[in-house]
Amino acid sequence: MRFPIEWSPDYATRAEIFLQYAEVYKEAVEVLLVDLQNRVMHHDYQILPTLFLFRHYIELQLKGLILYNGGMQEPTHNISVLLDRLQELDSSAKLPNSSSTIRHLNQIDVGSDAFRYPEDKDMRRFFQTIGNEEFYDQITRLSSLKETISTTIGELENLETHYNYLREHWSNSCQELMQ
Repeated sequence: MRFPIEWSPDYATRAEIFLQYAEVYKEAVEVLLVDLQNRVMHHDYQILPTLFLFRHYIELQLKGLILYNGGMQEPTHNISVLLDRLQELDSSAKLPNSSSTIRHLNQIDVGSDAFRYPEDKDMRRFFQTIGNEEFYDQITRLSSLKETISTTIGELENLETHYNYLREHWSNSCQELMQ
């Protein structure tokens, strides 16, 4: 069965809808990584669609997790701000292996433009002044990019699973009290 884009179940929360959107971006990232693995890379530009979709996945996932924790939707594309907001709502949301990746991606792409366009609104080229060469190498080498993406997705998905468990456990506890 196929559902229209605007459809969601009546019981779906805003958090769940954001997380569902994040899921399809994650799947697209995974498809592109497989494709990149099977081709000869002639230029670093070839990774840009993957980086854009990965960054967008992070943004949607963080927004969904914020909503899941009772926060308001943040009107920002700044994924560092979103990470900080999530950690304000849940001090256990540390993401030990991914926080630095999220913050470095944000330094390169604060407004979600750098992986979509060759230059910013002031016609300055993105990537010409990246201050962190180690992170640049990490995201432009396919093997380390795959590991970085896998680690980040894993930590964000584990957090979502944890929140699902807590919600279900809380719901079951409430039902038992009502009986």
